[in-house]
Amino acid sequence: MAPHEQLHHPTAPVLVLDWGGVLTTPVQTAFDSWLAAAEIDPDSFMRVMREFHDTPDSPLHRRERGEITVTELEAALAPRLVTFSGQPVLADGLLAKMFEYIKPNNAMLQVVELARANGWKTAVLSNAWDGDHYAADLLAQFDVVVLSDLAGVRKPDLNAYEAIIEALGVEAEDCIFVDDIRRNVVAAQLAGMQAIQYAPGVEAMLTELITSGVTEMATDDVPRGLRVAPLTNYLNTQLGGNVAELNPKLLPGGRSNISYRLSGGDLGPLVLRRPPLGHILPTAHDMGREFKLLTGLTSVGYPVPRPIALCEDTDFIGAPFVLMEFVDGLVIADAVSASSLDPISAGKVSQNFVQCLANLHDIDPVTAGLENLGKPAGYLPRQLSRWIKQWELTKKIEYPNADLLIDWLQRAVTTLPEQTKTSIVHGDYRLDNAIIDPKTMEIKAVLDWEMSTLGDPLLDVALTLLYMTESNDNLRNTIPIALEVTSSPGYYTRAEFLAAYCAITDADTSHLDFCLALSCFKLAAILESIKNRSQAGEQLGSAEHSGDLFGDACNNLLLLGLAVTEGDGVAGLNR
Repeated sequence: MAPHEQLHHPTAPVLVLDWGGVLTTPVQTAFDSWLAAAEIDPDSFMRVMREFHDTPDSPLHRRERGEITVTELEAALAPRLVTFSGQPVLADGLLAKMFEYIKPNNAMLQVVELARANGWKTAVLSNAWDGDHYAADLLAQFDVVVLSDLAGVRKPDLNAYEAIIEALGVEAEDCIFVDDIRRNVVAAQLAGMQAIQYAPGVEAMLTELITSGVTEMATDDVPRGLRVAPLTNYLNTQLGGNVAELNPKLLPGGRSNISYRLSGGDLGPLVLRRPPLGHILPTAHDMGREFKLLTGLTSVGYPVPRPIALCEDTDFIGAPFVLMEFVDGLVIADAVSASSLDPISAGKVSQNFVQCLANLHDIDPVTAGLENLGKPAGYLPRQLSRWIKQWELTKKIEYPNADLLIDWLQRAVTTLPEQTKTSIVHGDYRLDNAIIDPKTMEIKAVLDWEMSTLGDPLLDVALTLLYMTESNDNLRNTIPIALEVTSSPGYYTRAEFLAAYCAITDADTSHLDFCLALSCFKLAAILESIKNRSQAGEQLGSAEHSGDLFGDACNNLLLLGLAVTEGDGVAGLNR
């Protein structure tokens, strides 16, 4: 089955995934990084790999079946490799070095999270070279894990598929199998599974399948962070919802406040937003602020979800929450959804996205009833002070680059021009926080207002520029937020976005470098907090299992901030 073909929704659905290249970044990409670091001739590596793969009883296949040890495979592989320096390749620890550069595929992990939230079983079926490179915290997300070296059988042997079907206790036709190797996909189909070969776009297709079939399923699974019975009672007694059976589903994405879609009863589909689990930053995640914003912006016709209720009584779900209407439309959250638009449509989205931000900054806070949302004056110095405090409260290790960036910001803040404009600022304005009409490319709703306040609109612009991506980015591509969302043809570059905004607003950009550097520092503090929640098992959403990855991203954001301080302005974000 090709990736674009139709899958049907199983009766008792199970998602079965390969490990390397599906749940992780491409294995060959990791190997390429190792080969470069170890100065090994890649041709020698490819020759021996082709031989090992094509020979049924090669050391690799025997290791995958558990017939020889890791040490024996390393001893067979190392002498066949050639270094550019002529030095021999050491066998001891060779496999660990080869897999050192492999990283989680966060897009697919998000699909796993969504599947589990919607009552699916999940499983891993992998040809294992060395069980030590399988992250235990990731494997814990799956109901069943079958590794070939322990099972004694490897894909594409049909017995491998029968082993996982038996372990799951399901029918083959209820399993949807994803692998990056074609022969393994064909074998899964012969075993009776629905099977597709991994390629860009598979995550989006699986997401559509999972969410489109939820109304046909009966499940007792409830996403973390909700209490169904008290919440149902609230909807019925406070809002007249006439809800007999609530169907809460954790919405994909979201690294801060948690969003759920609720269906059932007379209220129609709703979205419930609550603060994150566990550790949160002081002053963050104020649900009352978000509700106030939505109410005020709705009153002046700005595109936001219509707010329905604010509940500050924690007895219902264990936290305050906001209910709002569900807005259907296109969300451009990754490279797949971004590249689905042709260049003309992408250009329209960019134009409307800039205009929507300019419109926000043009709203009179008094007219919207939001004049008390924040202190009008001294916004940037207060923001710097706030985020330094947040950083000190949340960091668990030392980041020398943070000290350098803080020092520059503290010196630069004393030379800022007087604030000449005070606007409603969003605080997290990025393309995947917008819902787009797929026919007109207009913005139907802007989401996630938890950090909104009154302040200098240029900080909003700076953070949006940081969230944007371009094809020649380097450090930015290591920060796992909105990756490659604006890199496809037709989307504005950062320079084009800034020029368009200035043409609409005639904004003063003399202090843009400060705002860019502060945005890098602010986002680093946010990711450090998310990393801590992830490592404590208290993070839901797409960052639930990204603790280590976000640690690297924090440091690279600090490096980006330092690059901006060297005077390159927006171009510094290409470092």
